[in-house]
Amino acid sequence: MAQKGSWRFGQYLKQLREERRLTLDQVEERSLPLRPRISKAWLSRCENGFKEPSIDRLSVLSKIYQTSIGHLVDRREIEAELESIAPIDVSGSTFEELRQLGMEFVERGELKAGFAYFRASEERAVLESGDFRSANVAKARLNMAIALGRMAKYQLAKEEAESSLALMERDAPDRFRALLLVTICHQKQGNPMMASVILETLYPKLEHMDLKDRADLVLFRGNVQFDWGEHREAIKSYRQAASLYKSAKNLAGQYRALKNAANSYGKLGQYERAIREGLRALELSRRADDKQANARILQALGSLYYLAGSVKEAKKLLYESVELARRGDYHDTLFGSYFYLWRMEGQKGRPGAATLERAMRNLLPKLDEKLEEAEAFRKLMEERKNAKS
Repeated sequence: MAQKGSWRFGQYLKQLREERRLTLDQVEERSLPLRPRISKAWLSRCENGFKEPSIDRLSVLSKIYQTSIGHLVDRREIEAELESIAPIDVSGSTFEELRQLGMEFVERGELKAGFAYFRASEERAVLESGDFRSANVAKARLNMAIALGRMAKYQLAKEEAESSLALMERDAPDRFRALLLVTICHQKQGNPMMASVILETLYPKLEHMDLKDRADLVLFRGNVQFDWGEHREAIKSYRQAASLYKSAKNLAGQYRALKNAANSYGKLGQYERAIREGLRALELSRRADDKQANARILQALGSLYYLAGSVKEAKKLLYESVELARRGDYHDTLFGSYFYLWRMEGQKGRPGAATLERAMRNLLPKLDEKLEEAEAFRKLMEERKNAKS
């Protein structure tokens, strides 16, 4: 019999139920005061991928499982996308082997494949320990949260990181990374005040951290300073972070810090310096073959060349970014590249501007980040609407 739902999402619903130590009968009983009722037969079919739950029923399950409806809808979307990836056999690999494979995929920017292996490592961790709350389950969830964050699915990433934190001992070595990821998600979702508050609790511990964790924290301090418009201070933080990453032999951290420094120089109107830093970042990301970072840095460079008045070079880099972002479903980067191409096409009065505008409208609901280009696009659309009325 052909499956009408997502087997992966069904297994996720089953995991939520079992973590809460609920039987199918108990879920049905708890749904009785709510509407619509969740029958145990229907839920069993959903968990095995034979039924697709409606929004109404997901809303009921979210109340029973004490999670948000938005989380379940987003997770259903992610798990459905993973259906295109061949099933992963967890019986022939250890938890650590599956987790390592996931990390290798993420480092190359192949985020969905990485997430799928982290999901498999969580399943393997449960098989090995028989416990949904083991330390390895916490590790797998943190890895899934990191992959979701790289996908710019910040609400999902935050909830997954909080889930991993709830399973960790107070002195667990990964606790800082999970807390920092929660903080980053707050910042990316346009809540710099909350991010600043958590940052203040973490920063006094800086000198006791290893190099990589120190670099991550300093990089994030730069991001918060950038959000507050403190671009010169942000540059100092990014340069310090790049130096720490270099000492830690962490290539990915170096090009992230350099790209962010380039954006800060751009905010100060120092386009020549900004482009130089961006090109250094691109050289390192290409050496690492990090497809997502390549797309993001190309988009940043394209916008800098555009602002500096070098339209031809800007278009070349932005179209290169678009190609990578389309392949990887990097929606935030794709939107940013489209935005600057749209501005250029619109300024020339070319028909391609309308096509790019439609593409951006379609992407807007998929963005889970307070993206500068998205805010500018919404503002321009509102101004156009007001001018017509």
